Amino acid sequence: EKFSDVCFVVEGEKFHAHKAILAAGSPYFETMLFGETNESKMNKITLSHTSKQSLKAVLQYARKGFTKSGEFTPLQLLSLLSLVHEYQFDELFQD
Repeated sequence: EKFSDVCFVVEGEKFHAHKAILAAGSPYFETMLFGETNESKMNKITLSHTSKQSLKAVLQYARKGFTKSGEFTPLQLLSLLSLVHEYQFDELFQD
């Protein structure tokens, strides 16, 4: 949190992250955070189409790989995989 350079707000909770780490693994975040977008000029970005649990898992995946799938119900896992696909973390789908 101390060295983060972006904060996502989901369901009222703040999630601190590093733009470079997200952009390195995701063309979606590269465009959002470094492209010609409104979000690229912001340090706090509200995401309304995801859950806290899913965003937390996506940020963990971006930092150090996928989390244990046992932490999620099948419905939550499906939602998480959909979000990872939307955010274009394509490496997850390559093997």
